[in-house]
Formats: sequence, C-alpha cells, structure tokens
Amino acid sequence: MKIYISFLKTQEVTDKVLSSASDFPYNQYQLKIQGYENNKYIEKIRAKFLRRIRRCKKLRLEIEDFIEVIEDSRTRLVFQLRYLEGKSWIYISRQLRSPN
Repeated sequence: MKIYISFLKTQEVTDKVLSSASDFPYNQYQLKIQGYENNKYIEKIRAKFLRRIRRCKKLRLEIEDFIEVIEDSRTRLVFQLRYLEGKSWIYISRQLRSPN
C-alpha cells in the first residue's frame, strides 16, 4: 500500500529561468526554481484511494467484530485463518487435521 501512496504524492519539480539584475548593467543569469506540481488528476485519484483505504479498514473492523462473536472455536478459527490471515483452504484443513 505504501508503494501506491508514494506514487500518488505530489511530485517536486525543478526548472531554470533566465533573469537579469534589477540595476545597471542588467546582467543576465539563470535562476533555479523549485516547487510542487499541482496535478488535479493525481489529487483526485489520491482522494479516491484514501477513501477506499478508510472503507477497507472499516470493513476489516466489522469482519473482526463478527468473527470475535462466533461461539464455536473451530468455526471461529476457520474464519480467522481464512478471512483475516488469508490462508488457503488446504492450509486450514491441515491445521485442523481434517481428512479432506
């Protein structure tokens, strides 16, 4: 997730411009300017992405709350392994020493 967020951060940009002294002899020189790119498209995607992250966190809490109140310990363990830890059905079956 951090990879995506860093991708959506505002990018720092650098450029050089020609300038001249305000007093005579008005010598010309290059001036380096730095700033951040204001890209509305990136900001829109970033906002949408952050909304989705908040929604996912909320849903995860709801799932955890649901699993916590499952009375049967074996069923609760299956739900924890599958939906919180993302384990495969084969892994869960082996953990429970199931013949299937």
